[in-house]
Amino acid sequence: MACISPQASSSTSLSSNPTRLVMFVKVSYVGAYPPYFIIENNDHGEHQPLAAEWRKCIIEYLDEGGANFIFTLRPASDPLDLPSRLRGKLLRLPKSLPHVLPADEQLQTFRRNFGNLFPVEHIIIAELVRVDHSVVAALNNGLAHMQPSTRPLHRLTDLLPDSDMAGQLITDMTTAPGQTLVQLKPKWLHQSPNAPTNSRRCRTCALRAYRAAKRERTASDAQEICPLALIHGDITIRRHAFAQITADRKLREYLAVDAQPLLRELRECQVDFDEAGVLGVESETAIKSLCKAMTLRDCTLYVRRNGEQGSDDGSDDENYAAGGSKRADDGVEGGTSEGDSTIEARLGDLDLKLPGRLDYWKRTEQDLVDGGWYTNEEDAALRTPETICTLSVDGS
Repeated sequence: MACISPQASSSTSLSSNPTRLVMFVKVSYVGAYPPYFIIENNDHGEHQPLAAEWRKCIIEYLDEGGANFIFTLRPASDPLDLPSRLRGKLLRLPKSLPHVLPADEQLQTFRRNFGNLFPVEHIIIAELVRVDHSVVAALNNGLAHMQPSTRPLHRLTDLLPDSDMAGQLITDMTTAPGQTLVQLKPKWLHQSPNAPTNSRRCRTCALRAYRAAKRERTASDAQEICPLALIHGDITIRRHAFAQITADRKLREYLAVDAQPLLRELRECQVDFDEAGVLGVESETAIKSLCKAMTLRDCTLYVRRNGEQGSDDGSDDENYAAGGSKRADDGVEGGTSEGDSTIEARLGDLDLKLPGRLDYWKRTEQDLVDGGWYTNEEDAALRTPETICTLSVDGS
């Protein structure tokens, strides 16, 4: 078990950013299984000589969701200041909320349910890290003093547990200079088993239209992409869909070609875990399987490219969307990365959905069926012709 030990002293600084902590870090090991790291905070004083294994690094707030905070781990100056086991990693710490599982349980649940579904190079890798209470206290102090505009307003009171805690070191898919990132939620890559046979909308598009009628709009709705188009058999339709997501030619060609095996495997898993549909589940086994399917329907795909900028000037957008070949100097032919560009794709946000959501899922599905949202036969006062869903656009 490795131990990451930030040594906080008057050298620990919040700077102008209250969650920008500068710490001295070392890595040591403790004999336990599974191995994990420990972050602890030992105040030896700013001027006391440090052992050679201590390295100066920065821990800084990056983002948060409903269950976890995400912090970056960066060297304070020289990249070698950061221990090798921390390079290319983010620190993911669970919030102190009743419904949030401890990090070790989160990781065990992920490995048990999703760890073997996809190639390791296509998932966000995680390993345990133990965080000392003094580091937690410093981070909580920073979170409490952040400008409200820098955090989600409805989460301003969320903090970390006031004690030693476990967290996770996860693959860092943020970007550095010279890198480009696309992240999207593929959502339901197949039709709902409960949808009418004459549907003109898939599950994702039906829910988007339903929300729009209530003047609601999520980040996924804002994509205005039909998930069925992302894995359509016609590459022209796939290319058109990904052109709505990114202006980077190399990334969208990668998504339209090279990423297809991963997306199709994701679709197959969604189908396998929910063959009957949410309205038909009754047994405990079926509910557990449905929770896996719903998790896979809400995961995030991160696609990052290293290399020179691949955005275009718009001169060949029409040719591209029509399925035409790319210029030779794009560095891409048939979706294969070439030249000085490399692309990696990883699935993340695979935190298992809980059975407590079942009633909500059933209620939503019933509303979509009964309200005519699948068939585009909703109340006339709310009805608008469907122009996004593949089921309406090409009738497939």
